[in-house]
Amino acid sequence: MNATNGAERLGYVSVAYDHGSKGNAYIKMIEVPEQYRRQGVATALLDRVKAEVPHGKVHMLGNFATDAGQGLMAAAGSSRPRRRRASTARSVSFAKT
Repeated sequence: MNATNGAERLGYVSVAYDHGSKGNAYIKMIEVPEQYRRQGVATALLDRVKAEVPHGKVHMLGNFATDAGQGLMAAAGSSRPRRRRASTARSVSFAKT
């Protein structure tokens, strides 16, 4: 899923959906180029994913966010806002607002 301004891509989220009985979403990556960070692009992408699963949960697979991305995860209600090593990474869930 892309965030765009005309033909210009402002950000991207890679997400998989479980359309079964739980209807959850699993975010693999949110990417926003440096020049568009701190402008609400990642938050808007996260909100769009949440809207796709109104009765389910949104999970972040692992936590390899940049230092700036850690703030987004904490603000979004991440249950594991701290960075983890690849060998110990676990699913991170976001609270709905």
